[in-house]
Amino acid sequence: MTMGKRWLLPALACLFIGCPLLQATPATPYVDYTGVPPSFTNNGYYISPYGGKLYTGTATLNEGFYCIDFVHGIKAGDMWSVTIVPVTSGSPPAVLESAWLASQMMSLYAGPLTTTIKNDIAADQWAIWSLTGATDPFTGSLSAATLLGSMPAGYTGAGWEDLVPVAGSGGQNFLVHTPEPSTLFLLGLGVLGILGRKLKKS
Repeated sequence: MTMGKRWLLPALACLFIGCPLLQATPATPYVDYTGVPPSFTNNGYYISPYGGKLYTGTATLNEGFYCIDFVHGIKAGDMWSVTIVPVTSGSPPAVLESAWLASQMMSLYAGPLTTTIKNDIAADQWAIWSLTGATDPFTGSLSAATLLGSMPAGYTGAGWEDLVPVAGSGGQNFLVHTPEPSTLFLLGLGVLGILGRKLKKS
């Protein structure tokens, strides 16, 4: 192995594993709301996730934004400052329940969007919105009262972050899902393994 190749693997290890730990978060991250994607509506409202970007330092992360705020209106092109708060078992109950329901929405989006699935997703969204004053249009097994009581004991909200608007900056309160550190670590190891095999062959 040449000198150049000997330094390649450690450099890549830093890139995929170490560097995210060194990345600085600015004092005031902000959201750039790009509007709703071509999704679907229910009872006259677009259903999460919405399109936007979360700016933290030099990184621009395209995110799926799950709305947990029915009170404040926004429009495409709006930007506002946020405080990024990781969701944990100690988060306010409304935030924890919202993260649980957003997780259910994510899993439903993974399959075909049939009429029934869209209805289930919309029911989860309205249950979240009911926590901030929306009138829930669903009844029975899809009602907010039923869905909000479905969160399993011990749910921690791991992998979710609450984007809380900074006072006076406007905007809406969103949840975003971020890869867990273990996922990033395994991704980094996988890429290093592939590169290692290629270097060995050359």
